[in-house]
Formats: sequence, C-alpha cells, structure tokens
Amino acid sequence: MCSSDLDAAHSSSLLAIATACSALAAGDLDAAIAGGVDISLDPHELAGLAETGALATGDMRVFDARPTGFLPGEGCGLAVLMRTADARAAGIPAYAEIAGWGVSSAGNPALTRPGSASLLLALRRAYHRAGVDPADVQLIEGDGTGTASGDLAELTSLAEIRHTSPRLAALGSVKANVGHTKAAAGAAGLIKATLAIAAGVIPPATGCVRPHPLIASEDARLRVPQAAEPWLERARLAGVS
Repeated sequence: MCSSDLDAAHSSSLLAIATACSALAAGDLDAAIAGGVDISLDPHELAGLAETGALATGDMRVFDARPTGFLPGEGCGLAVLMRTADARAAGIPAYAEIAGWGVSSAGNPALTRPGSASLLLALRRAYHRAGVDPADVQLIEGDGTGTASGDLAELTSLAEIRHTSPRLAALGSVKANVGHTKAAAGAAGLIKATLAIAAGVIPPATGCVRPHPLIASEDARLRVPQAAEPWLERARLAGVS
C-alpha cells in the first residue's frame, strides 16, 4: 500500500488520476484510488479571486459569448482504477476505460489565465498515448472556467486539434452545475463523462446561453446540446480536460 499527495491547482485531481494510471501501466500498482478534494476555508482566497474579476456575481455562463466568471464550489471526487484485464478477470464491473492521458505545464499558476499552447500540448500527448484520432471523439467534458481568457484558450486549443473532424462533438462542463471545485474539478468532470459513457447518454450543456463565437462558427467543431441525447455509437469516446 502506498499514498501520495499532489498539488497542481485545479488540475490536481486529474494529475493524481494520470499518475495512478502511469503506475498501473508500469506494473507498480495493481489497483489505485485517486482523485481530489477541495474545501474553500480561506476567505482571503475568495477575496483575491473577487478582486481579479474571476468570480461570477450571478449564474455561471460557460463557453458563452458573454462569460461571467465562475462560482466557487467544494467537493471530493475519487476513482477506483485497475488495469482492464485484471478488472475483467476479477469480475469487477468497469464504467469506462481510460485509454490515454497527457500532462503539460503553463510554467506558472494559471487559474484564470491558462495558455492555449500548454493545453494543446496536453491534448496531443493524451491522444497520442491513447492512439485515438481527436476527430473521432463524440463528447468533450471541458475545463470551462467561465472566464473570457480561460474559455478562449481552451476553445482555441480544441479548435486546433479538432479542425479536421467531419462531425461536431458535444461540449459541456460540470462547473456550471456544481461550481469550480478547484482541486476536485478534474475528478468531477471525469466522473460526469464516465457516467455518460456507461449510461449511453450525451448530457445537455448547462450555463451556455449564447455559444462562444468559436462554437457558433463551428470553427472548433463543437456544439452545446440543449437536451440529453441518446449516445448511439457502440465505441463511445470522450475527452476530459
């Protein structure tokens, strides 16, 4: 049995899951519990975010033409991970399989001003490891901070990697439902995408009233579904940022 703590701001829980996946793939572990938890106990943090204009004063608008910022959230999300063959041999049901993962760094803490170049690098590494063409992905659970710079950087990177796709992928972010849970945000997005795959349902996007110009123009090859849709493909592919 071993344990490890990681701190990568609001990427922490997904980094923990990626680290666990690497250890499983290397044979260092046979099973892992990975994820993140965040409780907003520091009022100075909230005051600082408010001063930067990052916080919404009303409803969150995510991937919207008129972003409002984000609402803080609290939460805990964990995933139990095993190698696929081992889980099947043990008769343990799996909700989904993590085909690949990718990590990059913007060089400094970037809660409200991430760079599209670092996001694009992480996406390329993930799809390369997975052996999946980004054009084939049907659902993307985005970061979706709801800030003008954050949404633009994310949509720009998605537009770059998906520009050859013949179809539009559904896009959403659980942050519009539960707020920005920071260190637990990635786990929340992964759980949402995993349950969508298992249930065979494309979830509706929330918090998007008027889609961002990159979505409306279809340059990013993305769409924001207004209602739940049956996920008809047998090979269901989702990406999580």
